[in-house]
Amino acid sequence: MKTATIALYLGLAFYAPKETPAPQYDRKTEIDLTGNLVKVYQAGGPLAGTYATIETKGGTFEVYFAPASFVQMLDIPLKAGLRDVGVTGSKIAVEDKTVILAREVRIEKTFYSLRDANGGANWLWTRPIPTGL
Repeated sequence: MKTATIALYLGLAFYAPKETPAPQYDRKTEIDLTGNLVKVYQAGGPLAGTYATIETKGGTFEVYFAPASFVQMLDIPLKAGLRDVGVTGSKIAVEDKTVILAREVRIEKTFYSLRDANGGANWLWTRPIPTGL
């Protein structure tokens, strides 16, 4: 019976569905845009968190900011109708659509840094560090 149980666990390990990794920031696709927030919403998936639809003179873009808790911690005043919001981010493909991974957000005279210069997520610094104590 032990052999069958071990074989079952090993079989499940090989056939268990893998989580889709979150798309990575790419400096080569970095763009700057300024526009008006049409919609602000939360979504799940590999990029779970706060999104917005931004309408610019050049078109409409979906922007991923960060996990909702990080946006809340920074107290970023994202709301539909906000005008002249600036975003610097990486234009990437997520499943069947294009999304901008925001690195920096500019609202009026305030800058919010969501990622470092290379696109590393700043919210990872807010996680507790296990000490083993």
